[in-house]
Amino acid sequence: MRQLPVLTPRSDGLAICDEAGYDKTGDQAQPTATHGYDDMMTNHAKLKGKIIPVIRTKNGDNALKLIEILADAGIAIFEVTLTIPDAVPLIARLCRDYPDRLIGAGTILTQAEGQAALAAGAQFMVSPAAPPGLLPLVAEHKVPFYLGGATASEILAAHQAGADAVKIFPAKQLGGAEFLRAIKSVYPKFDLMPTGGIGLAEASDYFAAGAYAVGMGGGLSDEKSLMAGDVAKIRAAAAQAMEIMAKQ
Repeated sequence: MRQLPVLTPRSDGLAICDEAGYDKTGDQAQPTATHGYDDMMTNHAKLKGKIIPVIRTKNGDNALKLIEILADAGIAIFEVTLTIPDAVPLIARLCRDYPDRLIGAGTILTQAEGQAALAAGAQFMVSPAAPPGLLPLVAEHKVPFYLGGATASEILAAHQAGADAVKIFPAKQLGGAEFLRAIKSVYPKFDLMPTGGIGLAEASDYFAAGAYAVGMGGGLSDEKSLMAGDVAKIRAAAAQAMEIMAKQ
């Protein structure tokens, strides 16, 4: 595992997405700045104790609508998965429109995908696994990188590969909060981010079991409710998430 300097997070907030290679219009441009260690450490610290909406929708318009509703309710961090059609330009647009929010890229499987998301301004990266092709990009450590694992061996390998936190996926199917508690007992210094099948009713249990952050899909960013016009349900879920995070 790479050795990093001990850094104190900056007090001036999040890195500005527009500096990551896209101009103010959202069109790709020549990179004008790179992510630094201070930005990286600050952004990782921002995730601690947070419920992260995992945005996985059928199209970009639905993703934008969900994020607008959740952001208006106070949610500050979003994982935009690359399974969404045209996810990379969507990330660039979100970075432009929400410079005070932390916009990350999820379901990163290849180095090319990671590089494209970085160029778009993604401020953290998430993969459900630890693909060997991603590891050189992880080692560059431009932004926090969260690699996935489902067994004790995979979790150790992801940590040793340089993951800032290990995504425990699929958390519910692996045994839920009790599985996380067992993993945390043998890896007490690892930052762990359970994701997969977690609802708001279980989120506090995961934090009590030692979660650094919790990734949440339909339990918070519910596309079905959006399509049904039930915005109130999405807002209520966001309010509940805010209450849970306030206690961490």
